[in-house]
Amino acid sequence: MTIFHHHYHAFGLKIASPVALPLPVAEPAGASDVHIRFAAVAEALAQPSIQTPFLQIAPGKLWLCTPDGSRIGVRDGAEVTVDVAPAADMALLQLYLTTTCMAALLHQRGILVLHAAAMRVGQGAVLFAGASTSGKSSLAAWFHQRGFEVLADDLCAIDDAGRLLPGPPQLQLWGDVVRKLGLDASVLPRTRPQLERYILPLPAPRGEPLPVRAVYVLKSRNVDHHTLEPLTGVEKFRAIHQNTAHPVFVAGFDLEAAHLERCSTLVRRVEVVRLSRPDAAGYRFGKLFGLIASDLERLGLGAP
Repeated sequence: MTIFHHHYHAFGLKIASPVALPLPVAEPAGASDVHIRFAAVAEALAQPSIQTPFLQIAPGKLWLCTPDGSRIGVRDGAEVTVDVAPAADMALLQLYLTTTCMAALLHQRGILVLHAAAMRVGQGAVLFAGASTSGKSSLAAWFHQRGFEVLADDLCAIDDAGRLLPGPPQLQLWGDVVRKLGLDASVLPRTRPQLERYILPLPAPRGEPLPVRAVYVLKSRNVDHHTLEPLTGVEKFRAIHQNTAHPVFVAGFDLEAAHLERCSTLVRRVEVVRLSRPDAAGYRFGKLFGLIASDLERLGLGAP
């Protein structure tokens, strides 16, 4: 029998866990939406629709094996079962539980999940979306240093009312970005011992869902200048759809039709702007900050 020593609230869900996680703490009273348990996990799923050596997916079910040999099952948006390997890296396991597993669970619950970071602007949320290494978390950290509240990193969960559900209070930053931001890497935990990628803890978001007002899609291009381009029509939809977090989960869970509808609904509600920077320019945070701050004024969103 699993004893739930820890209770958290993230992505609009109350989560009960036997192991500590980097999530905002919740009161233990009342029913939990998600239960994390330590128990045996089968070596494979029956009739998976998608299968690789370390990942198997079927409608309502995810099976994965971590690099240290632990097995994790995610089922029906409510149950996460962890079969811990003898030599398990618990920090890595925590990372899986709050990222990959959480993305699968949110998809299973019918929540739109984008690969983005988010910050509070006024009474709304503004997202930075883009591929890995596009600078989402780095830009969010720059805004945080200037007084903006970070609401999510890497995974942005958006409900059917178009509201962002705040995530874990942290940012994941590569070493060069940590140095550029003037942070001390020696006091920051690494996501994995062999990677120069660090976790920057942040104050927990205030917790309430906020309407998404704008999505900035980050791109690097072979140009010599920075540009902001408001998107419309098919390009606007494509920008949202292409930044789905873990799209393989949508396909494996057989959720494509509902997912397309959720993307379309969000597109009708929010501004979507492509933010392009030169390939060779690196992170010119001051330039990007100035462009976005001016555009927030254009959209009537203003300061934090």
